[in-house]
Amino acid sequence: MITTTTKASQCIKVFPDGTALWEIGADRIVDFSMSVFEVYKAVFGLDGLKPFGELLMEDVMLMTRFAKHFAITAMDGSILTTGRVMEKRPEIAFPLELPPFNINIAAAADRLGLKSARMFHGGRVSTHKGRLRQHGFRRSKADELFGRINQYAMASLRPDNRTAFFGELDQIAVRIYKRQGIPTHVLGEAQMYYGSLTFPVVVEIGAARSDHWLARLEEYQL
Repeated sequence: MITTTTKASQCIKVFPDGTALWEIGADRIVDFSMSVFEVYKAVFGLDGLKPFGELLMEDVMLMTRFAKHFAITAMDGSILTTGRVMEKRPEIAFPLELPPFNINIAAAADRLGLKSARMFHGGRVSTHKGRLRQHGFRRSKADELFGRINQYAMASLRPDNRTAFFGELDQIAVRIYKRQGIPTHVLGEAQMYYGSLTFPVVVEIGAARSDHWLARLEEYQL
């Protein structure tokens, strides 16, 4: 079960490239939400995008009850990449359970042999490419940070072979997942979501562990 907090942000690990992995607390949730909003606005435009205030209120509500928020920062503390993990609760619907996807996630988990699975959702994934350029990183750094924050987000759940990790990925993200060897199942047809063709997906954590995709996560000392 995810245990959430309103304490200050905590640095998890500093990497050789100068970036650092953080679990975001109440002191930086505004920065987190603003970074996500800026990226979504630049990539998808304002059509269908929630106002910043609404997006922030959702992050604050989920942070104190249901979710963990993560960020990778540059040396000056500015946020480069974000991600969020949320545990399934009866009062919370994952985005892919709602229109336009309408996926029955319990049935999807059952088809993978994960009956009564522990179910989580990954979201708020964004990389601020403008800040990457400002800090001298190449464009390819975005994929590396994307994979890094996904690995940590999944590992933070302390997954076992009955853990299912759901999300919504656009075509670019699906290609990145496949290229990085993340065992991903597409659950339905792509739909227009935040202005982009997006697939409802699930990552089978048991397969990820057997494929050693999570093996490197010992470095995080979880």
